[in-house]
Amino acid sequence: EEFSTPYTKHVIEQAQDDEFLVIYHNCGNNTILLIDSILESGAGAYHFGNAIDLEEMLKKVPSDTVVMGNIDPAGEFRGGTPESIRKATLDLMERCCMHPNFVLSSGCDIPPMAKWENIDAFFEAANEFYRSERG
Repeated sequence: EEFSTPYTKHVIEQAQDDEFLVIYHNCGNNTILLIDSILESGAGAYHFGNAIDLEEMLKKVPSDTVVMGNIDPAGEFRGGTPESIRKATLDLMERCCMHPNFVLSSGCDIPPMAKWENIDAFFEAANEFYRSERG
């Protein structure tokens, strides 16, 4: 906290305004233990890597604070199959969509060698989920 939070908060305060939203990304596996400190940064949204349980993280973040994540980019987008990423996406959405502040995304940047069919399957799964939820 002493070596990160005040400086991160200062940068965010200088950059973020009504026209520019800062998204704080953290892909560490202990992020959930640091969430109180991370939220002190004041970022407009928080994006978490696949090393954490996003459902548990959402329980710790205020419902008016955007939380993004966290499909495994290397394991699913690059190394998975259309069916495995479909399953991972539907599972994450099933567990997290009841939180109004959840935004589905990859857990980090999409690797350059990601398979296009896996990217397509990710979006198709999101559409499938929303179609099934809306009847």
